[in-house]
Amino acid sequence: PAPAPAPAASGSDERSGEGSTRKQHERSLTTAVPYAVFYSHDQPVSVHMQQAAHTSGLAFKCDKCYLNIHPVYGTWIAFRAVVVIGRESALEAQSIEDPRTELEVERMASELRRAMERPDHRSHWRRWVRIRDACEVGRAHRYTEQQLQFHYDPDVRRLLAELDYTSYSI
Repeated sequence: PAPAPAPAASGSDERSGEGSTRKQHERSLTTAVPYAVFYSHDQPVSVHMQQAAHTSGLAFKCDKCYLNIHPVYGTWIAFRAVVVIGRESALEAQSIEDPRTELEVERMASELRRAMERPDHRSHWRRWVRIRDACEVGRAHRYTEQQLQFHYDPDVRRLLAELDYTSYSI
Protein backbone atom coordinates (compact mmCIF):
# COMPACT_ATOMS: atom_id res chain seq x y z
CA PRO A 1 0.00 0.00 0.00
CA ALA A 2 1.12 3.54 -0.68
CA PRO A 3 2.36 5.47 2.36
CA ALA A 4 0.05 8.05 3.79
CA PRO A 5 1.05 11.63 3.09
CA ALA A 6 2.67 13.55 5.90
CA PRO A 7 0.23 15.74 7.77
CA ALA A 8 0.72 19.42 7.14
CA ALA A 9 2.74 21.08 9.85
CA SER A 10 0.75 23.48 11.96
CA GLY A 11 2.33 26.06 14.17
CA SER A 12 5.94 25.81 15.16
CA ASP A 13 7.94 22.78 16.03
CA GLU A 14 8.89 23.52 19.63
CA ARG A 15 11.62 20.86 19.63
CA SER A 16 13.69 22.33 16.81
CA GLY A 17 12.35 25.83 16.30
CA GLU A 18 12.03 25.05 12.61
CA GLY A 19 8.28 24.57 12.35
CA SER A 20 7.68 27.54 10.10
CA THR A 21 10.47 26.47 7.75
CA ARG A 22 9.04 22.96 7.53
CA LYS A 23 5.54 24.33 6.97
CA GLN A 24 6.77 26.56 4.14
CA HIS A 25 8.67 23.66 2.59
CA GLU A 26 5.66 21.36 2.67
CA ARG A 27 3.40 24.01 1.18
CA SER A 28 5.86 24.70 -1.63
CA LEU A 29 5.50 21.12 -2.87
CA THR A 30 2.25 21.35 -4.77
CA THR A 31 1.56 17.99 -6.32
CA ALA A 32 -1.23 15.47 -6.67
CA VAL A 33 1.18 12.71 -5.67
CA PRO A 34 1.06 11.88 -1.96
CA TYR A 35 4.36 12.19 -0.13
CA ALA A 36 5.73 11.99 3.39
CA VAL A 37 8.80 13.64 4.89
CA PHE A 38 10.52 11.94 7.80
CA TYR A 39 13.23 13.90 9.62
CA SER A 40 15.97 12.12 11.54
CA HIS A 41 15.02 13.94 14.74
CA ASP A 42 11.27 13.23 14.52
CA GLN A 43 9.64 11.33 17.36
CA PRO A 44 7.77 9.06 17.92
CA VAL A 45 7.88 8.05 14.23
CA SER A 46 11.44 7.36 13.26
CA VAL A 47 13.14 6.08 10.15
CA HIS A 48 16.40 4.16 10.21
CA MET A 49 18.25 6.70 8.05
CA GLN A 50 21.23 4.44 7.37
CA GLN A 51 19.02 1.58 6.23
CA ALA A 52 16.96 3.96 4.07
CA ALA A 53 20.14 5.21 2.39
CA HIS A 54 21.23 1.62 1.73
CA THR A 55 17.82 0.43 0.53
CA SER A 56 17.48 3.39 -1.84
CA GLY A 57 20.91 2.69 -3.33
CA LEU A 58 22.36 5.98 -2.07
CA ALA A 59 25.11 4.61 0.18
CA PHE A 60 26.34 1.16 1.21
CA LYS A 61 25.61 0.30 4.86
CA CYS A 62 28.47 -1.52 6.56
CA ASP A 63 27.35 -3.78 9.40
CA LYS A 64 30.94 -4.10 10.65
CA CYS A 65 31.56 -0.40 11.36
CA TYR A 66 27.97 0.90 11.50
CA LEU A 67 28.59 3.59 8.88
CA ASN A 68 27.32 4.21 5.37
CA ILE A 69 29.84 4.63 2.57
CA HIS A 70 28.86 6.72 -0.45
CA PRO A 71 30.69 5.96 -3.72
CA VAL A 72 31.88 9.59 -4.00
CA TYR A 73 31.67 11.10 -0.50
CA GLY A 74 32.75 7.99 1.39
CA THR A 75 31.90 8.18 5.09
CA TRP A 76 31.61 11.99 5.02
CA ILE A 77 27.84 12.17 4.67
CA ALA A 78 24.93 12.73 7.02
CA PHE A 79 21.26 11.89 6.67
CA ARG A 80 18.70 14.37 7.94
CA ALA A 81 15.47 13.42 6.15
CA VAL A 82 13.79 10.84 3.96
CA VAL A 83 11.11 11.81 1.46
CA VAL A 84 8.74 9.00 0.46
CA ILE A 85 6.75 9.71 -2.65
CA GLY A 86 3.49 7.80 -3.09
CA ARG A 87 3.79 4.38 -4.68
CA GLU A 88 1.35 1.71 -5.78
CA SER A 89 3.41 -1.12 -4.32
CA ALA A 90 6.00 -1.77 -1.65
CA LEU A 91 9.39 -0.16 -2.01
CA GLU A 92 11.86 -2.21 -3.96
CA ALA A 93 15.40 -2.32 -2.62
CA GLN A 94 18.11 -0.99 -4.91
CA SER A 95 21.45 -2.70 -5.17
CA ILE A 96 24.60 -0.84 -4.16
CA GLU A 97 28.09 -2.26 -4.02
CA ASP A 98 30.54 -1.64 -1.20
CA PRO A 99 33.01 0.87 -2.73
CA ARG A 100 35.81 -0.04 -0.29
CA THR A 101 38.67 -2.47 -0.60
CA GLU A 102 38.88 -5.43 1.77
CA LEU A 103 41.80 -3.70 3.48
CA GLU A 104 39.65 -0.64 4.17
CA VAL A 105 36.85 -2.84 5.53
CA GLU A 106 39.24 -4.49 7.97
CA ARG A 107 40.92 -1.21 8.97
CA MET A 108 37.54 0.36 9.73
CA ALA A 109 36.48 -2.66 11.81
CA SER A 110 39.81 -2.54 13.65
CA GLU A 111 39.39 1.18 14.43
CA LEU A 112 35.88 0.49 15.72
CA ARG A 113 37.21 -2.19 18.08
CA ARG A 114 39.86 0.25 19.36
CA ALA A 115 37.27 2.96 19.91
CA MET A 116 35.07 0.56 21.89
CA GLU A 117 37.92 -0.65 24.14
CA ARG A 118 37.91 2.44 26.34
CA PRO A 119 34.87 3.04 28.52
CA ASP A 120 35.37 6.82 28.38
CA HIS A 121 34.86 6.88 24.63
CA ARG A 122 32.92 10.20 24.65
CA SER A 123 35.99 12.10 25.85
CA HIS A 124 38.17 10.56 23.15
CA TRP A 125 36.12 11.48 20.10
CA ARG A 126 39.08 11.41 17.72
CA ARG A 127 39.02 7.62 17.94
CA TRP A 128 35.57 7.71 16.32
CA VAL A 129 36.87 9.95 13.54
CA ARG A 130 39.64 7.40 12.85
CA ILE A 131 36.97 4.90 11.79
CA ARG A 132 35.90 7.26 9.01
CA ASP A 133 39.51 8.13 8.19
CA ALA A 134 40.32 4.45 7.62
CA CYS A 135 38.24 4.65 4.42
CA GLU A 136 39.98 6.19 1.41
CA VAL A 137 36.74 6.62 -0.54
CA GLY A 138 35.61 10.24 -0.32
CA ARG A 139 38.80 11.46 1.38
CA ALA A 140 38.56 14.75 -0.56
CA HIS A 141 35.22 15.41 1.18
CA ARG A 142 36.48 14.90 4.73
CA TYR A 143 34.92 17.28 7.24
CA THR A 144 37.09 20.22 8.28
CA GLU A 145 38.61 20.22 11.74
CA GLN A 146 36.01 22.79 12.80
CA GLN A 147 33.17 20.55 11.55
CA LEU A 148 34.64 17.52 13.31
CA GLN A 149 34.89 19.38 16.59
CA PHE A 150 31.31 20.61 16.27
CA HIS A 151 29.88 17.13 15.61
CA TYR A 152 32.09 15.02 17.87
CA ASP A 153 33.50 17.09 20.73
CA PRO A 154 31.17 16.97 23.76
CA ASP A 155 32.53 20.29 25.09
CA VAL A 156 29.39 22.43 25.35
CA ARG A 157 31.42 25.65 25.53
CA ARG A 158 32.93 24.90 22.11
CA LEU A 159 29.49 24.19 20.65
CA LEU A 160 28.05 27.42 22.05
CA ALA A 161 31.04 29.41 20.76
CA GLU A 162 30.55 27.93 17.29
CA LEU A 163 26.83 28.72 17.33
CA ASP A 164 27.61 32.27 18.43
CA TYR A 165 30.18 32.59 15.61
CA THR A 166 27.78 31.33 12.93
CA SER A 167 24.98 33.64 14.07
CA TYR A 168 27.21 36.62 13.30
CA SER A 169 28.57 35.28 10.03
CA ILE A 170 25.23 34.58 8.31
